[in-house]
Amino acid sequence: MDNRPPPRPPARRDNAPRQSSSRLARRLMRYRTRHSDNQDLFRLGRASLLLIAGLLLATVGALVNPLLHRGVETGAEIPYVRQTTGRELATNVDLTRFDPSQIESILTSLQTNGFVYLRQPIVWSDIEPQAGAYQWERIDEVINGATARGMRVIGLIQGTPAWARRASELNYPDAPPADLDALQEFLRTLATRYGESLNFYQVYDRPNLPVNWGGSAPSPSEYTELLAAAYTVLREANSEGRVILAELDPVGTGSEPGGDLTFLGQLYDVGAAAFFDIAAFQLDGGQRAPSDRIVSETRINFSRAVAMRELMVDRGDAAKAIWATRYGWDANDNLGHDLVANYLREGIDRARNEWPWMGPLFAWDLSPIHDEWAGFALLNADGTVRPQFESLAEFGTGESARTAPTGFAPMLSAAMEYEGSWQEQHLDPQVFRTTGQVGATITFRFEGSGLQAILRQSPDAGFVRATLDGKPLPNDAFPVEDGASIIDLEWPTASNIRSNLASGLGSGTHELKLSLDTPGRLTIGGFIVNRRMGMLWPVKALTIAGIVLLVAGFRDLIYLIARRWGHLDRRANGRTGPIWGQFSERWARR
Repeated sequence: MDNRPPPRPPARRDNAPRQSSSRLARRLMRYRTRHSDNQDLFRLGRASLLLIAGLLLATVGALVNPLLHRGVETGAEIPYVRQTTGRELATNVDLTRFDPSQIESILTSLQTNGFVYLRQPIVWSDIEPQAGAYQWERIDEVINGATARGMRVIGLIQGTPAWARRASELNYPDAPPADLDALQEFLRTLATRYGESLNFYQVYDRPNLPVNWGGSAPSPSEYTELLAAAYTVLREANSEGRVILAELDPVGTGSEPGGDLTFLGQLYDVGAAAFFDIAAFQLDGGQRAPSDRIVSETRINFSRAVAMRELMVDRGDAAKAIWATRYGWDANDNLGHDLVANYLREGIDRARNEWPWMGPLFAWDLSPIHDEWAGFALLNADGTVRPQFESLAEFGTGESARTAPTGFAPMLSAAMEYEGSWQEQHLDPQVFRTTGQVGATITFRFEGSGLQAILRQSPDAGFVRATLDGKPLPNDAFPVEDGASIIDLEWPTASNIRSNLASGLGSGTHELKLSLDTPGRLTIGGFIVNRRMGMLWPVKALTIAGIVLLVAGFRDLIYLIARRWGHLDRRANGRTGPIWGQFSERWARR
């Protein structure tokens, strides 16, 4: 028996290599750990930067939003601006400068192309060249011709006769009269002659210019005295007449724009607000597009009208409308006729959507009468049309002109259609339409997200059937019968109510129908179209970019935290990255 111990196994010759491999593995592990820590630090820094950048962009968007929406109103404001006209096409035109044989054809052309409101100079010195001796023939042709076509004339009172001026002001044809009694007598005769054919009077033009104030320094207090005298006699002679404040020159006696707003503020200081129903503004787009939203008293652009609105609101006159009695861009070497044509339409669209306080925008001039304003005209000197006229005519003859925009729509708006017997009822401060015929219907087209109606409750009022886009009103406040909402207007005492008919509507054009369903009366004073405040594209871009960066930053941060907590494997298939299935599974078990 062999008692010798078993032979030892041969010594491993690869021991040194194994020890070397082990040391290499440990080094590699330490490297990976350090590298992983560096990756985590990098990811933490990146997440922080993304979160900070996203927060900054979102904050800038929030701050920019009210600046870009400056002057934008939804129509739901109280008090609402009572527009006394629709907001169809309007233009400045002096038809007395044309040959009498041309007036009829010009009026027909304007009517055919959708123009409804004409701002026509009524030159006192032409009508009454001698005290008490009136020459009405030329202005008769204009007012009677326009009225016969359903158009409205806005009378611009100007041109004091030489016999009514001071001796020192004979070289200034637009100087104020020396005796306000003479002006009152002329205006009383004018208003009595034309009655409701002439319901709008603008008292003088740009009185903040020395040349229009007898060569003297313009005086807010003296113009207020003139305005008060005119207002008193015009309202006495025509209770439905409306007095428009004079348009003010943007520069006035200064050296840069802003003189008009300064003068307006001075008019408010001396109490002029009591003597005009509508404010006027010269809306010159300058060299900038209607999309320029910077508001400044000294910046000539479309948005400058917002500065006037803000001044009136600050002075407690928020319910008054502003009319742009001259509106346009000067076509020149920098602004071609085609570009100006686009600007005119864009400006109208913006005002209708965003400014319920803005009434008609009167194209600066129909034809180039004044050399310095020739580029603003819609026609060439030979009477041929410019692209500006074609652009406005496209709007005036399209569906947009017969669709109510944001804000108050009076009963004479082109957005209304009547069936049956309706009568006007004047209940100050606005005109109502009333019917006692069962089945009489009014159809109202509008573009907005909400709608309110000015309705009259009374003991003799009846029940009203209402549909919106062929369906019952979306407002649950009214009962529904036979596919229509029923509005009960019977009430012990007569009163006007602002009834909410719809809200939260989708975009696009909507159609409301109201009809008298039972014996009684249906009396309507107008509609108020509301529009939700939308985000403008710069705000959208900033907000979306901010959200994207915030999401990316939070993703990196969450991923880093999850890895540190062990909810994500540090290595999968030889690479570092999240195993989302494992992550969600482990997180659910936590």
